[in-house]
Amino acid sequence: MTHFKTLFILIPLLFFAILASAQHRIAGTIKDAKTGDPLIGANIYLAGTTYGAASDKEGKYEITNVSDGTYELRVSYKGYQSEQVMLEVYQNKSSVHFRLIENSIDLNAIVVTGTRSEQPISNSPVLTQLIGKKAIAEQSNFTLSQVLTQNNASYEMVKDNTVNSFRFDGLGAQYTLFLLDGERIAGETKGAVDLSRINPATIERIEIVKGAGSTLYGTNAIGGVVNIISRDVSKPIEVNAGIQSSLYKDPSTENNRSEEYAYASVNLTKGKLSSFTDGKYNNYSPYDINGGAGYYGILTQENEFNYNFRQKLIFRPFDQLSLTGNASYYKMERDFQLQDYPDKKSEDLTVGFKTTYAPWEKAKFELSYHSDHNKIYDVLNLGTEKKDTLDYDNLFQNIRFLGNIKIGYFNDVTFGAEYIQEEQSSSQNNIESQKLENYVVYLQNELMINRNLTLIGGVRNEFHSSYGSFFTPQTSILFSPGKFTFRGNYGKGFRAPSVKELYTNQFAIPATGSPIAFFLDGNPDLLPETSEYLSGSAQFSNEKIDVSLSYSMNNIDQLITYDSIANVIMDEESIPPTPQQINYIYSNVEEARINSINLLARYRIFNSLTLSASGAYIEAKDLSNDEILPNVRKFSARLNLNFNHSFGGYAISANLNTNYFGSKKVINIYSETNELVELSDYTLWKLMTTHTLKKHYTLKIGVNNLFNKSDDQPEYFNLTSPGRMLIFGASVNF
Repeated sequence: MTHFKTLFILIPLLFFAILASAQHRIAGTIKDAKTGDPLIGANIYLAGTTYGAASDKEGKYEITNVSDGTYELRVSYKGYQSEQVMLEVYQNKSSVHFRLIENSIDLNAIVVTGTRSEQPISNSPVLTQLIGKKAIAEQSNFTLSQVLTQNNASYEMVKDNTVNSFRFDGLGAQYTLFLLDGERIAGETKGAVDLSRINPATIERIEIVKGAGSTLYGTNAIGGVVNIISRDVSKPIEVNAGIQSSLYKDPSTENNRSEEYAYASVNLTKGKLSSFTDGKYNNYSPYDINGGAGYYGILTQENEFNYNFRQKLIFRPFDQLSLTGNASYYKMERDFQLQDYPDKKSEDLTVGFKTTYAPWEKAKFELSYHSDHNKIYDVLNLGTEKKDTLDYDNLFQNIRFLGNIKIGYFNDVTFGAEYIQEEQSSSQNNIESQKLENYVVYLQNELMINRNLTLIGGVRNEFHSSYGSFFTPQTSILFSPGKFTFRGNYGKGFRAPSVKELYTNQFAIPATGSPIAFFLDGNPDLLPETSEYLSGSAQFSNEKIDVSLSYSMNNIDQLITYDSIANVIMDEESIPPTPQQINYIYSNVEEARINSINLLARYRIFNSLTLSASGAYIEAKDLSNDEILPNVRKFSARLNLNFNHSFGGYAISANLNTNYFGSKKVINIYSETNELVELSDYTLWKLMTTHTLKKHYTLKIGVNNLFNKSDDQPEYFNLTSPGRMLIFGASVNF
């Protein structure tokens, strides 16, 4: 611990040991290469620095306070090919003009998640799926889970009678690490972080990396990493606001219901200071697909609302240094119809600080502190008043140092150190305050052998307060002859049992007061889960098509079984057993294997029409008994057909989305033999149209569940849609 304290004291001193140098200005225009029209709001920044700008209504941009040196100037704009130029700055003013080519497939888009260093997506040795803000806006989703479900076949939002969760590539939520701007999103219920905290309208892009990412990201990254990058660079004044509503009928009552989503953001930049303020609100009306009484009295969707406010400040004293502070507050309330069942309230406070220092073009260092405090309350109805009882309290804190140094043109070294502390208590789980700590160091070296061959090797040593040291290596290779790219990855993963899995004592499922109770106990003798991940992929890309096919095998030793209502079927015609008849305990499965084949494709049929596709075949087995793991769909697919066209000051976008969910088997816990029951496959269609006037005013009209698909097995929570939903929305931006 002494070494970590010394490290974190010395690093800030390094950041402020900077020599004064001459300050210059870079300016120019960004326009359409074909028409010459100005591109408004194009992002432009100096790689390796903290400085950037956005083009104004005339396509002009300006970056000030730039020191002497050689820089890579990068520019990107939705629907256009990104560009980079090398620029020597030794004069008072440098003029650089860009003419971008319209292209829906951006081979030069910059990603960071796979290697924790900036590089074009085509050059990343780790296969990365990118979901950009343009696609998010066109699809008009209300939540982050809807965005991921619509664009990635490996991701499925699942629901039990109390909690929304998800599965990714055949694994439960606890195996996927979610990051917001590189920092972990903490706080969980039944293994899943509450993704409603993220405002889709503020997302710049989403980067998805499948497979073991423990070398760079540690525990919980066995199944993959999802990094949400929020919008950063703005015009001097930028205002965005919008509202969307989804209208439908309750299948049980034929009453009109609705979902609402509203958001607003104000971004200000003046001189060296930038401010980003945003808020969002979601409201979900209750409905039930089980005949009106709910399943054991709990509706498919209970009455719920949530809201989130976020503030970020960035101060750039000069181009090598930026200081960032951010804070967000989230609140959720869910009111259950069942009289004896407690309502739920959740609060989350996130605070973070980050210092970024780029002393020269090929070096960048970050020092950050991140705190995420999540609380969940039971709200008891006491006649005329309500009483809040704290049920779950989780505090996550992380101090992190990250460095990246480019040695010449061919060698990129990433290294870092972290201290992670997590405290948790839960009255419902009968957990008194428990604390877990991790001390981490990691090193990764990316070596470009030649223009077509790149190798990556990385190691991580993580000391866990309960389990000691774990060593997780990872290696990747990229071979890119011409338009083809071949990638191979091998990595080891590590996941320590959570506080809940270790120390839960007689947790009642769903909870005390419900009509039926199952009890779940923690297990202090649990072993950590470890994994070996092997993958290979082939990709072909040009200006019209980008397609990749990948295979992966994820072997997980000591898999911790996760028994919850999300993983079982309840047969309402059976007589529920007494609580003494069902008593679960967390336990290790000797070995499990997840084999998957994934397809990602994007094809520009012509300039105004683009087809995107994602497909996944997943086979999950418990190797100790050679039986399949339940609750995993073998095959799923997503298709998005998008049309864009402009007529003077009017632009139209139409997005047709198809989601296919294959059949899956789940356990019927009420049968004497616990046999597997197969749930049928289904397909959902969604059509959204977006109409924009003068680039500032937008109207959205669409239909979700276009063909009014209903669930023929509603008691199993296979398809929880209430039926056809009409979507209306409007927004403004300046």
